[in-house]
Amino acid sequence: MNTAVGLTRFELCKGEGWPMAISDNERDRRGEAFRRARLGTELEGGRTSEAARSDQDEFAAGLIC
Repeated sequence: MNTAVGLTRFELCKGEGWPMAISDNERDRRGEAFRRARLGTELEGGRTSEAARSDQDEFAAGLIC
């Protein structure tokens, strides 16, 4: 957390809600990495939380850094 302004790292990166300038290739690469990680977790009998999945999806889309 940035104590000077009271914002987390994700909130600072999110800014005004504009997506980061990432390529379609980078967006696809990030999405595939999370898909594989989720699958691995599920194959081991686990499941990530909805909050974690939401953060992952926003990162993959370039909404947070």
